[in-house]
Amino acid sequence: MYLTVIVCVAIGVLFGALLGSMRSCETGGCPLTANPKRGALWGGFMGLLVAGMVTSGGTVSSSAPNNTRMPVAASGAESVSEVAPLGVSGKSVLYFYADWCPTCRSYTPTFEKVAERLGPDVHFTKVNVDKMPDLAKRLGVTYVPTTIVAENGKEKNRFVGAVSEGTLSKVAS
Repeated sequence: MYLTVIVCVAIGVLFGALLGSMRSCETGGCPLTANPKRGALWGGFMGLLVAGMVTSGGTVSSSAPNNTRMPVAASGAESVSEVAPLGVSGKSVLYFYADWCPTCRSYTPTFEKVAERLGPDVHFTKVNVDKMPDLAKRLGVTYVPTTIVAENGKEKNRFVGAVSEGTLSKVAS
């Protein structure tokens, strides 16, 4: 991760300095092209932003304790029953999200809070639709966020969009 940040910032600095050396801004007011030092500074900042986007994508993070399972579903799963681990009876909650989705980013803490509270009794699973588009397609997920509540492998409820903590707790328990 640190190497990625360093490389992105270095590329940004070099690219910014190169643009600054061209001095295409005659007034000196342009932050990127006024001079090489300013270009390097702004380029490094842009590289840092790119590094932040690159390093945050593709990770599944959870604030839930270890007894709450929120794995990424297996990409070969074709039904709700295959997403939950074998032998799981009872309720499962599947949350389909995307890293680029602002509604997903605001809904994720709610999902994780409910997962933390109900974790031992209900199986919670997060599925990134960008990493597993076939699974989302097979389960008919066309919009994110989508939350599917299943019981013994059969879909009972489906919510498209963010769900309130109270509603999610009620249907998941």
